[in-house]
Amino acid sequence: MTQPSEIRTKIQPPMAENLSVKAKFLEELIPVAENLSKLPDTLISLLPYRTEAAEKISQHVFAAGGKRVRPALFMLCCRLTGYNGEHLLPIASVAEYVHTASLLHDDVVDQSDLRRGSPTANAKWGNQASVLVGDLIYATACEIMAKTGKVELVRTFAEAIRRMSDGELLQMENSFNSNATVDDYIEILEGKTGVLIGASCAAAGILSEVSIEKTQALFNFGNKLGIAFQLIDDALDYSTKNSEVGKPTLADIVEGKLTFPVLQLRHHATDQELSDLLNIIKTKAISKESADWISTLVRKYHTDELT
Repeated sequence: MTQPSEIRTKIQPPMAENLSVKAKFLEELIPVAENLSKLPDTLISLLPYRTEAAEKISQHVFAAGGKRVRPALFMLCCRLTGYNGEHLLPIASVAEYVHTASLLHDDVVDQSDLRRGSPTANAKWGNQASVLVGDLIYATACEIMAKTGKVELVRTFAEAIRRMSDGELLQMENSFNSNATVDDYIEILEGKTGVLIGASCAAAGILSEVSIEKTQALFNFGNKLGIAFQLIDDALDYSTKNSEVGKPTLADIVEGKLTFPVLQLRHHATDQELSDLLNIIKTKAISKESADWISTLVRKYHTDELT
């Protein structure tokens, strides 16, 4: 497992070069662009529909688009390891299925009503339907993995799903925890984001039947990339507007999530500011005014740009 204290990723000022970063990301995907273009239809076609709720919710969440980071990295790693077999698109779909199912569940847990600028499934169809469709997507992913006949592939994704659940539970336990550490935070990020991207990259090595060492290297690459990605995403919560990120800003602190920018205030804020901050957190009921004040501190000391 990655040691949290070993992760040191520089967060650049996020929005100034946002367009150029997106352009560079798209440029890196050119080698797999053709296969990625087939993914939306594959995601829909591989899901079994027996109810109207399943069909509508699935089409809603997959029509929302998204960056498709996990399947894209899986495909790039397949090019790296030389795999171009029959399981390419199905396992790329698995990577997106597991991610999407987790989002459906997370939105219910967090009582979110906005994602990527659109209403969440639970906001439109209710919590029960959203959770059950999330379960359906998870189950479909398991069926697809089983068809490869690769036990190691199933084990890798199953472990990722378990650790994703652990990460969410750890985040819940640390909600409004004024004693939470950076290492606690990095461990949460690894569970929330790192392990699934790591599993997606490792899946290419498993299908290609490369060595255990190379497969582990692929996992480590994806895992650390995922942590870095989430670090930046959390910093954006303090640095952008709703319209730029497709979700409510300052939502993390209102929900009691002490992300990197807030944790770093311990090393930069004055004693009085830090005392006021800890008192706000201990109330476990952070108002909009308090959230705005915390955001002002983050911008004052630029802790959304630090490691």
